[in-house]
Amino acid sequence: MRCSRLWIVLVSCTCALTSLTVAADNLSTSDIAWLSGHWEGVGDDGKTKGKALSIWTPPVEGSMSWTFRWHQAEQGHVHFAFSLLEETDDGVVYRGIHHGRNFETFEDAPWTFRLVEADETKAKFVCTANCRAPGVEFTLLPDGSLQESRQPANDDAAPFVVTYNPSR
Repeated sequence: MRCSRLWIVLVSCTCALTSLTVAADNLSTSDIAWLSGHWEGVGDDGKTKGKALSIWTPPVEGSMSWTFRWHQAEQGHVHFAFSLLEETDDGVVYRGIHHGRNFETFEDAPWTFRLVEADETKAKFVCTANCRAPGVEFTLLPDGSLQESRQPANDDAAPFVVTYNPSR
């Protein structure tokens, strides 16, 4: 009898995980349209703090764009990221590359994340290629602010967190 119950639990868990995967494959840019807007905030990874500007365009025919600026006044450091989110055969893919002041790139190839979970207040992406972090998550908080959290590449590092406020 115990074996039968365990089997039922295992089959139920497997079916639930399978349905989550199928749901991720059915996500679209319209599921994350709430990211659209002009956001400004302060970021901190435990070592560095800076001001962030994030602009998301509304989805149009399965694509969105994202522009990001990071500024650390004390160090005189500014960098930018430009990216495209688009619906592909592999789901919603988020690709981009970082640039410095002279438009030099920080990576040899664009980083790529895949949207694996989304609802009215959360978008979770996992790395599929060339990323500095294994994942990134955006959460719309109850006060209307937006939080971006990037998981650290190793267990010793603190997550990079930016809390943005709508600015326009």
